[in-house]
Amino acid sequence: MRPCILETATSMDMGSGMTSREQEILRRTELSETRVTQAFFPLTTNHHNSLFGGTALAWMDEVSFIAGGHAILSFAAGDGVL
Repeated sequence: MRPCILETATSMDMGSGMTSREQEILRRTELSETRVTQAFFPLTTNHHNSLFGGTALAWMDEVSFIAGGHAILSFAAGDGVL
């Protein structure tokens, strides 16, 4: 079974009147990636064998915390653009 990966896409063009700062943020966003693998068992599924929504939201919260932490550490090291 292939893992489900949530992706966001942007239709912004690098030459569409963006400032150099905005272009750098867009470039770094496209290069960044955070992956977390979670195994779920029968205790985390409902009677339809679907993952409980609260569990999925908790996992998304965890990934956003990790990604945000990486962004802040990158900025603190002088490599980030905010």
